[in-house]
Amino acid sequence: MGCSSKIPAHVPEYFTNAWFFIFGCILVSICEAMETLDFPGSVTCLNDEILVRKPKGFRLNAWQTLHIVDSTGGQILDCGHFVDGKTLTVPYKCAEYQTGSHIIHIAFSKGSVGQRLPSYRISCDGLQADDPRGAVVTCTQDSMTVKIPRTLSGFDDEMPVSAPSFWNLEVKFKGRTTLLSTSDARQKGYQLSSDPYYLTVKASYSAFGLNVFSMDNKRLYVGDLRLVSQFGSPEISIDTPMICARDPPTCNSTHATVLIPFFGGVLSGINVNSVDIQLSSYYLQQHGITLDSRNGYRLYIKRSTLKGDGKDFLVLTFSYYGKPVPMLILLVCSGGTKDPAEHADTVSACTLDGYMDVEVVSTLTKPELNLTTVKLRDGTCQPSQIANNFLRFHVPLNGCGTTVKIVGTRVFYENEIHALWKDFPPRKISRDSEFRQTVRCYYSTGGNASVIVNVLTLPPPVSARTDGPLTLVLNMYPDVSYGTAYSNNQYPVVKTLLDPIFLEVQVLNRNDPNIDLVLDDCWATMTPNQNSSPQWNVVVNGCQEQMDNLWTVFHPVGIDVARPSHRKRFEVKTFAFVLGGDTSSNLVYFHCHAIICNKLAPDFSICSKTCSAGRRKRDELSTYRKTSTVSLPGPVLVVDLESSIQHKDHTSPVGHLAVGSLSVLGFVAMAVFALLLRSVFKRKSINMAH
Repeated sequence: MGCSSKIPAHVPEYFTNAWFFIFGCILVSICEAMETLDFPGSVTCLNDEILVRKPKGFRLNAWQTLHIVDSTGGQILDCGHFVDGKTLTVPYKCAEYQTGSHIIHIAFSKGSVGQRLPSYRISCDGLQADDPRGAVVTCTQDSMTVKIPRTLSGFDDEMPVSAPSFWNLEVKFKGRTTLLSTSDARQKGYQLSSDPYYLTVKASYSAFGLNVFSMDNKRLYVGDLRLVSQFGSPEISIDTPMICARDPPTCNSTHATVLIPFFGGVLSGINVNSVDIQLSSYYLQQHGITLDSRNGYRLYIKRSTLKGDGKDFLVLTFSYYGKPVPMLILLVCSGGTKDPAEHADTVSACTLDGYMDVEVVSTLTKPELNLTTVKLRDGTCQPSQIANNFLRFHVPLNGCGTTVKIVGTRVFYENEIHALWKDFPPRKISRDSEFRQTVRCYYSTGGNASVIVNVLTLPPPVSARTDGPLTLVLNMYPDVSYGTAYSNNQYPVVKTLLDPIFLEVQVLNRNDPNIDLVLDDCWATMTPNQNSSPQWNVVVNGCQEQMDNLWTVFHPVGIDVARPSHRKRFEVKTFAFVLGGDTSSNLVYFHCHAIICNKLAPDFSICSKTCSAGRRKRDELSTYRKTSTVSLPGPVLVVDLESSIQHKDHTSPVGHLAVGSLSVLGFVAMAVFALLLRSVFKRKSINMAH
């Protein structure tokens, strides 16, 4: 049974065909606009955000332009999402909640030929992925193990300490990715097990896909691993990178030395016996740790700061490709191997004038010691006597790095003499022996000695407090990764309208982790003069400019950057200044106002401000404390302005046609009038002839 319609006979056939063609185009456009596909890549659902990884086949430049949309395709502004390389992070506030699931939609900018790309639907069920944060890699003599706390509900068929067939193991090695089932992983040197509380991944040091780094006979094993779910949608993945220093620390009578070969990770945290230690020279020295980060990491830990009961441990946290990876090392020194460069401690009596004399002979090592490389703990102190085969130090008890300790009825003064490769001038090879020796002298508390003391009391210094110099720099970067900033000789940087401009303000010459760079106002001008007019605000009172239809986007600073609180990053879309519809300048200069705040005592309102509708003039900032203004090293050059600025013409094309038609009609009327006059005069002349 069909359906038909009659077309009136008076309607032309070409009009009917045109109508059907237009109707068909509208239907196709609506279908393309409504096209929504399931996302083909991997998705990780955490407790408060969704991690989306770029799938294969998606171009990276298109991935950088994605944005969050609602179910109708409208863009969601101020979502707070950001793209870091191949990973998109979306907070749950951007998702729609439907029957126990969080739904987000992502879309890309239009393609190079103008076609509309489809949007993709991503769903996160109520079950969350196991959270790997806090999972510590434990190193032993034959394997390394990581236990991931469980937040997924247990499997129905799971028995304690059984292999979870729900998961596959993904191993990245030498640029290739290999997916292993539970049984395949076991054959490759991995053991996957689980109980109601943990997912456990154990790898032998001979397992497939481990990178081995070595230095000074110390080995470091690094594995780029990931657990990937076999079932369900979306795919759940857990990054489980593993880093392990297999060899025990090297110990002498005073220090335990931990050596980590260079492997590309950045040390971001130190914990000794459950005590977190800030990565600054002051706090490290307070806990008896000396850190050398040249060509890998060497940690010299004073044994006097350890318990010495065989249960001391060290947790080093590294930032590895943007992921924090903690590694546990046991600091067991009792019965440990002794470094061949270590020599028996030298103990002698201290001199009456407060010195100890120490002699070093070149034949202490084999090959013989190069005496020019021997130093005290304080390398600036020089030997008092140098000969061909020995040297002598006259070490002051109150200098050159000498320390004091009271044991029973004796007062011991201690220093160290060493010749270590790390202190040598840079070279590719070395044939010099290494040497380290602890030297001590003591006084007995039971003896009598005459002491002459001359005390000179000085007046206390006058207390003073003032702000130090505040030095800021404003840089521009090629992309959102904020890798390498444009150098001064690369300005002006060429941009077209709506191109993203990635800017960063950074405070220089400050090492205090307790200060915070607070961004106040940022604006643009047509000249290098920051006070020139006109101006366009891009950041007002630390927030987006409300008058701009394209808001400034603030990007977070990752933990892989040293002192992230000393930087502020944001993004604006390229624009041009216009006056009266014409381009006034194709050069745009950016400037910013910023201040330094104390995170421990934010005693000024601007240090803890939140974005609101209220605004404040830039000169009011001086009422709080000393501020600084910084500008880009050069301008942004905006090209192709004429094709982007709409020039309005108020004269209608119909008006042009009317004026032209009136001119033609006037000419025709005059010609007709002339012919009529000619006819009349001709007729009068004929009548007069008769």
